[in-house]
Amino acid sequence: MFRLLMLMALATAAYAQPGRAWIVLGQTHVDGSIDHDRIAVNGRPDEFRGLRLLVQNNGIRFDRVLVRFRDGSSMPWHVRGHMASGSQSRVLDVPPRRAIDFVEFWYERGNWRNPRRPRLTLFGLR
Repeated sequence: MFRLLMLMALATAAYAQPGRAWIVLGQTHVDGSIDHDRIAVNGRPDEFRGLRLLVQNNGIRFDRVLVRFRDGSSMPWHVRGHMASGSQSRVLDVPPRRAIDFVEFWYERGNWRNPRRPRLTLFGLR
């Protein structure tokens, strides 16, 4: 089931940007008891020119998102407040020659009716 969902996510991301190859950089599950997560990208030496988020299983209401670069600088990512399950963010254009260390997420705690917790996937475009 998980593999099927990942294939669907990759197909959706590839369909949204024809001719571009999106790769999964990481995932996190929003558990509702904390309001902060991060997805580390530091295992990859690549520089990415774009980032995109995919929300699955349940919606997420974001407070803010911050991209941290390896050189110590950071950049805010203005993600719309609420992303419904199955939706993707707009593409964030990353400044050239900047390797990403991690992306931090702050969101509201949730009481989801659906017992499945939201899953957040981060994609990168080389």
